[in-house]
Amino acid sequence: MYNQPPEELPEESQESSPFFSMDQPVFNSTMSEDQPERVGLFGLTPVQRFVIMLLIFIMTCVLGSLCLLMTGKVVLPM
Repeated sequence: MYNQPPEELPEESQESSPFFSMDQPVFNSTMSEDQPERVGLFGLTPVQRFVIMLLIFIMTCVLGSLCLLMTGKVVLPM
């Protein structure tokens, strides 16, 4: 029964099988072409990472300037 080659199996056993039929593809080949496997660091695209790093840089510059103004190391010209 299990040692028979696939040619000798009766046709109705394949049609009534609860598993995949022979005409259905096992793997979906379009899924791997449409979707990238891995998207950058933390799941972000390069553009998103650039925007986040730019915002962090601007916040650092503003906070550093405010710190210098508060401590009196820099004085605004009047």
